[in-house]
Amino acid sequence: MLGKKKRLEEKMDTQVINLQAMKQVASTEKRAKKKKSLALLLLFLGLFMIIMGILYPIILDTVNEETNNSNHTQNSKDDKLSQDDDSATSNNEKKVLLSCTTTTSTGKVNKITQLEFEFKNNSLVKYTITTNENAITADGNTQVVASNTLFNSTYGLIKADGIEKRANLSPDNKNLTTVLSVDYEVFNAGEYNSAHPDAMFFDSYNASSSKEEIGQMMIQQGASCK
Repeated sequence: MLGKKKRLEEKMDTQVINLQAMKQVASTEKRAKKKKSLALLLLFLGLFMIIMGILYPIILDTVNEETNNSNHTQNSKDDKLSQDDDSATSNNEKKVLLSCTTTTSTGKVNKITQLEFEFKNNSLVKYTITTNENAITADGNTQVVASNTLFNSTYGLIKADGIEKRANLSPDNKNLTTVLSVDYEVFNAGEYNSAHPDAMFFDSYNASSSKEEIGQMMIQQGASCK
């Protein structure tokens, strides 16, 4: 009876040892699989970094090239627009000036008149007349006042875009400065006179006049021009 019990105990101990061995083998295989998976992961990660290291300069060069091409295209467009604007200014907006001066004296009043003409495509588009009268005698004061009255009665009621006018009489009536400016690109004398028969504008220089015509007219009046 005791022998049988002893053999049973030895058999159970053997089974326990076998079970422990199996657990140890399973644990070893599990650790080996983990190491293998980690090695594969590190391998793939290394390959990915190597590939990216090779491709990065190529990608960077491609992006820079596209950016440079875009900037070059935009700069070319801007340059073309600038050239077109300059060409338009040169061909259509270029204005030519003619400046003339006349000096007269009545013995009582010295008068200086400065005229500036602007031409575009050889047609008058604007003129400005600036006069300065200076009395040199007591009677000259009366003439200066009369000139002021004439200027205001001639142009005082005219109110229109393209017309600028002003008269400045000194408090002692010895000096008068008047300015009349007519911009034909804005002001149309014919249309204005039709709409304002009670305050008509009489233009001294026609909008269609050329620089040569105006220059000859001013020389005939004794003006010096440049």
